Amino acid sequence: MEKLVVHGGFTLRGAVNISGSKNASLPILAASLLTDEPVVVRRVPDVSDTNFMVQIMGQLGASVERSSGNVRVEARNLHSEAAYEQVRKMRASICLMGPLMARMQRCVIPLPGGCVIGDRPVDLHIRAIQALGAQVQIERGNLVIEAPRGLKGATIDLRGDHGPTVLGTDNLMMAAVLVFTMVGSFAPSRLLSRLYRLLMRKAELNSEPRSSRMSRSAPAAVCISVSSSPAGSAPKCSPSSLEKKSGLET
Repeated sequence: MEKLVVHGGFTLRGAVNISGSKNASLPILAASLLTDEPVVVRRVPDVSDTNFMVQIMGQLGASVERSSGNVRVEARNLHSEAAYEQVRKMRASICLMGPLMARMQRCVIPLPGGCVIGDRPVDLHIRAIQALGAQVQIERGNLVIEAPRGLKGATIDLRGDHGPTVLGTDNLMMAAVLVFTMVGSFAPSRLLSRLYRLLMRKAELNSEPRSSRMSRSAPAAVCISVSSSPAGSAPKCSPSSLEKKSGLET
């Protein structure tokens, strides 16, 4: 068994460069795949697990540069299948599932290895991603995870037979961060898009001469409801009431 033998009795002097935490660096590096913009992670420790993670991210299509404790990641063109040779070496590679599902709604990840602390299953990771609407199958030792209709919001309990999971919580948060929660019958992105088009249409009409506005056909009525009413109980809008509220002239 390896051991450190310390001989005391001397005054300590000097400076030590302390690197960041390996267990914090791995999910942070994985989270850099959530965006296609450049990300720089500083003080990443130079250990085998972080090196494996950098290799896997590069194999997934991310541009990864490492120098002097800094890792620069730019994940513009990702693909969804991780290679077995890298993933089998490190259990924490399972945390790539969350960002890949958030970005691509599909991923294929070999069941991870590399754990020397006994039986540490990934069942809570699978249960969490299923609760967000993903379909999970195990094929030839690979986790094949798909969400054809996208992930959805949910309330999830991560308690298991062996207690909660830290890495599973990281994975779930990364998978959920790009999920659009439905508000009434519209997702926020769709609602903002419709409001933007409505305002742009109003600006175009107001910039035209009145005679030209009168000759143009009336814009289609748009009724946007953001209430939490049950489906089918949303208030109705008539074209005339919409014109008065929006200020559009027909």
